[in-house]
Amino acid sequence: MAGSSGSFRQLKDKPCSAEVSCMKWSPKMDLLALVSAEGEVWLHRLSWKRVWCVPASEGKAVQIAWRPDGKVLCVGHQDGTIKLFDVENAECIHTCSIGETPSYMDWIEQVKTSSLCKDIDKQPFNVDKAELLLPTLPSLPKSGESLFSKDSNEEGNKDPKKLSSLPEELSILCIGDKKGQVHIFLYGVFLCGVVSMTNTFEDSEILNVSFSTNLKVISAVIKSMTSSDQQVLLLELYGSPLLSSRQHELSVVSKKIGTILTLMEYFNKTITLMSEAWEDILLEMDTKLTTFASERLSAGSSVSEEFLTLLTRGTASPELQAFLLHELTEKGLKKLGHNIENSYSSIQGLALKHLQCVTQALLFHLTEMNGMAKWYDHFGILGLSDESIQKTIKMLGSVMLKTRELVDVIETSLKSFKAFFQWLYSVILRLSDEAVPSYVKQFSQQDIIMIANFLEDQLKVNDQGKFSLERVGQYFENKPLTDISSYGDTPWTRFVASNPVLIRSPLIITHNKNVSLTTLAKQLQESIESAFEKLADTIGNSFQCQSSTHLADCDSSSSVTVSQSTSKATGAQNLVFGAGKHELNKVFLVCLTSDQNNEGAVTGKASKVFVSQIPTEEDDISYGILDAMFYDSETLTVLLKEKGIDKTEGEKVTVLAQVPLNLIPLDSFIPFSKKEFHYGSFLAISPSLAVHDIGPKLTHYRKLSGFQSGSISVSGSRKVSCVLSSTRRRVKLFDMDAEDEEEDDEDEVSKNESKDFEETANTTL
Repeated sequence: MAGSSGSFRQLKDKPCSAEVSCMKWSPKMDLLALVSAEGEVWLHRLSWKRVWCVPASEGKAVQIAWRPDGKVLCVGHQDGTIKLFDVENAECIHTCSIGETPSYMDWIEQVKTSSLCKDIDKQPFNVDKAELLLPTLPSLPKSGESLFSKDSNEEGNKDPKKLSSLPEELSILCIGDKKGQVHIFLYGVFLCGVVSMTNTFEDSEILNVSFSTNLKVISAVIKSMTSSDQQVLLLELYGSPLLSSRQHELSVVSKKIGTILTLMEYFNKTITLMSEAWEDILLEMDTKLTTFASERLSAGSSVSEEFLTLLTRGTASPELQAFLLHELTEKGLKKLGHNIENSYSSIQGLALKHLQCVTQALLFHLTEMNGMAKWYDHFGILGLSDESIQKTIKMLGSVMLKTRELVDVIETSLKSFKAFFQWLYSVILRLSDEAVPSYVKQFSQQDIIMIANFLEDQLKVNDQGKFSLERVGQYFENKPLTDISSYGDTPWTRFVASNPVLIRSPLIITHNKNVSLTTLAKQLQESIESAFEKLADTIGNSFQCQSSTHLADCDSSSSVTVSQSTSKATGAQNLVFGAGKHELNKVFLVCLTSDQNNEGAVTGKASKVFVSQIPTEEDDISYGILDAMFYDSETLTVLLKEKGIDKTEGEKVTVLAQVPLNLIPLDSFIPFSKKEFHYGSFLAISPSLAVHDIGPKLTHYRKLSGFQSGSISVSGSRKVSCVLSSTRRRVKLFDMDAEDEEEDDEDEVSKNESKDFEETANTTL
């Protein structure tokens, strides 16, 4: 049954394979994201067709939020991990951690106004020339794929974090946790501040967060436990002067940081691929040589002496002959030489083609950040330190030097290995009395010296009884290098090393000879994180508490209804809540508006709303409010449930209704002081609070017969709603802007839906 002046058309009535704990509509597409009690994330179309699913094996999800453009879904996990997923393919494009379980997530966008657009156009730092000056990063080969395959030569994804489509206005991801903190991420990637919302109570959980249109005030609803084990709802307002006054600068900085984080992910993947390309290729030969070395050691000889004797005199001991012919073998030597050449070529290609390209891009963007930091009035005031960024640039320079050193070591090692294996191959053929092929060249004096140096330097047994036969792999271990390269040993470096002033200069790049590439990469990551931490500390500390209002006391067993919306027309922040122990069937509306006479100040007024009856209903039927959520800034969607003790829970009817805020008279909102309700005095039970019955004025509603509703999720931009059953295992989808079926067909439709539900109740999504 629908309201007389309007209706909602039911689209689907579907069972769920597991209990649903959270659901939110996409702001731009007809997509519904749901979180199951097991921690899975489902994405469904309006037709209820599954788009994709993120299993709980990747982390138990507890909260979700849509980016305002609908292209990215943010998922918060129980362990505090925050992941951003590309809606098109469920690819994780960004990962971070807040360290606590998220209790609330929302992604808002700054309201675009004509004055804001003019201010942005006037900014002198609004042009990013990176795309014009930097080459596109080449696509990284997949694990196990050849570096020189056709696919690996294609250009990589220019925008893996979906930053290019972001508007000039700030996009803010707000994450509240169960420790009473709000984590503020700009564009979802840059943590610009952490605000501890309440210092009065230790056990606090963030239920809702909202910003004013000018970003000057952030409001949060918090559920806290008092010292007397009483649960209370608090409304806290914080001023954000630095965030609101430096919106354009923060937009530029956060996008730049997002680009740097994207480049660092590419950098780390390149290091990982280089490490995978070297797969302990000489482990087998090292093992065989170690066994042979122990035998020679007991006989008073060594491996290097045996091979040097063979090289200089052309004679081999019986033990060495047996090792070459039966342990190493001609076939094994060919395979080993082929593997080494392929592995080294892949590492060299990744270093020259990918690592060098991404480090140059990082240098460009970090240098720009360094220039911003020197402009104190615009960027330095945010906490951007040119000293810390200069240290990061210096660390990046060390990585670039180490990359060149690695390439030099690979080139030298390839020449030495080729000469050594070619010589061993000719020896094995001669020992086998086989003809030496013509392609095995005669060795020059230079080749003999190279092989002799290889035998002398790399076939020595160290203190652990191991060989240093292969020198490239040590660059991918997180420990000091054992074989130090002579790369970079020039008169200039010796001069710098002898001059303490030059050593301390931020303009001189340090060549860390004893440090591996992997260690330097980790130090670079830590240096970048450290450089940006001060930004978050500075902005987070700038938030100032303006007021704390005790809204209501509540039971730990009862559910809490909280929803906030900011009016684009008036800039007012509207809050609806319902959880008071004494007012279970009512909801409370709070309107926060900026004080025109006091910059940054906020005035509040409140009203109490209930539904006695709905139109065309019998006189003896009344309703309580189960759930409420803002459909848009001007409309409230409520879920009603029939009251009465003469019916079982299954017999009680639930109603979905739309409540335009203009139905509530302005004179029913009573102003309240920010110091009026605290420490046991609650707004919800204030005798001065006006009570308004909206039931007789309802025109858009629909009875949900045979369906025990529990909660709702609505979207005014898509004009849809989802009603979740009290068992949390069944959903109804509605088009809120369409006419219903003819009443004559309602019984038949209801029967078909019930039949469909029974047939699919035991199926999985």
